[in-house]
Amino acid sequence: MNPSAPIFLDLLSRLRGDEAVALGLSLLERGETDIPGLYETVIAPALNSIEIPRNDEGKRIWREHVMTGICRSLVEQCRPYVLREAATRNPVLGGRTAILFAPAEEYHELGLRMGQDFFTLLGASPVLIGANLPLSNLADAVETLAPDLACISISNPLNLTVLDEYIAVLRACSKESLTIVLAGGVIGLYQPPSAPDAGPDLILRSFADLERMGGLRR
Repeated sequence: MNPSAPIFLDLLSRLRGDEAVALGLSLLERGETDIPGLYETVIAPALNSIEIPRNDEGKRIWREHVMTGICRSLVEQCRPYVLREAATRNPVLGGRTAILFAPAEEYHELGLRMGQDFFTLLGASPVLIGANLPLSNLADAVETLAPDLACISISNPLNLTVLDEYIAVLRACSKESLTIVLAGGVIGLYQPPSAPDAGPDLILRSFADLERMGGLRR
């Protein structure tokens, strides 16, 4: 664990947004971590620790929204550091366009936003479509953007039921070389189908997985 992670979590839980953002940026500025380290060992654990008791959801879900917003603010302010770090890394995904989205009724987007920076670090050109993408819009997005990579993020297990439909549209509308990856909080629950092209090509658990994907071609 990053030694600054508990401090960041404490600031986040007390809704001290400016201090939490300043802490995250200072870790980058002093060279104490890089972008994957900040996102995976500081921000992600803090987000995963946000818990609102079920009997309080009706009146306290606002806290989750505020805390997520603080983390989003930090991620957005990291962009100059992302570009700087990308210039020093091996562009293993160079020349490839990636789209990142979540299916309809999936509203968690911050993981996708961090994923956008991960793709940038490795030389890809990522297009963040975002959360709650209607299935009816997917074909037009694919035909317009002609992606080489498609990252689908799902956090709500109920939304796994539509994954096959989204993958089918991606396969039907895209180039044969398209690589489909699944990310998000449900990956531990996902059961791949038996048909070879019915599921994603990769399950994305970390930045290291994305680095290893650099040489993959369908």
